[in-house]
Amino acid sequence: MIQRLSMHENIVAEQVLAIQLRAYALEAALLNYPDLPPLKDSVYTLQNTNETFYGYVKDNELAGVISIEENEGVYIICRVAVNPHFHRQGIAQELLNFIQERYSTTLVVTTGVANTPAVRLYEKSGFQEVRCFYTPDGLELVTFSK
Repeated sequence: MIQRLSMHENIVAEQVLAIQLRAYALEAALLNYPDLPPLKDSVYTLQNTNETFYGYVKDNELAGVISIEENEGVYIICRVAVNPHFHRQGIAQELLNFIQERYSTTLVVTTGVANTPAVRLYEKSGFQEVRCFYTPDGLELVTFSK
């Protein structure tokens, strides 16, 4: 079941942070980029973002999260994270499908080029590559839009 998360509740923000840290640690290793920004988040930073968070609950446990932020009529998918314990169960796809159905407007998402699972997920969902670029410190990123 997917539900909107109340990030002002400390326990919820702590659960989101725990999933995010585990999931993005795997992505950081995949990208060979240990300085990935989501790894620097805290309960405080998650609670003070303009993002709207949704969670996938499975077996009474928060298994995955997705967040979006609106910017001039475009919705930016800011983070998608699945607890590694729940990998390969279609949770990221279900979260992405939920966002696409709920926000039937332009969606944009950026990920590391070397994050093959994420790139495949977005391409499979009909997102089109719109830009490939490097961060100042050399991380290659790709932006998709739908």
